[in-house]
Amino acid sequence: SAVAINAFLATPQRKSDLRGQLNNLAIRKQDLSTRRLLFRKVEKAFDQKDFELARLKQENEALKAQFEAARPSRRKKVVLDPNSQFASIEQIHQVQIEAGRIEDSIAQESGSESAESEISCIVVG
Repeated sequence: SAVAINAFLATPQRKSDLRGQLNNLAIRKQDLSTRRLLFRKVEKAFDQKDFELARLKQENEALKAQFEAARPSRRKKVVLDPNSQFASIEQIHQVQIEAGRIEDSIAQESGSESAESEISCIVVG
């Protein structure tokens, strides 16, 4: 008997759970239209709660993704050649690729453009 009462008074998690509880509660009442109205209103409240929860979860995931994209990536030190005083652009690009700050294809495009510009220049002499 105590187990049946606890099961009857358990918090409903879905509309169907609530409908069963309200049916059991309202069996003794004869006014069906009032009971149906109560069921519709309670189901509507659950639907609104579920919709709001899903919307907030989706918004939370979008904000997490936006936060991760906005977070600055860590910098990595360029290891210099002991025989040179400054780092070359190729060394800097390689370290940026390793750190994930730029993509490999972008570095290759910028390197190929500089090579093409050297080839296409006209030497007057």
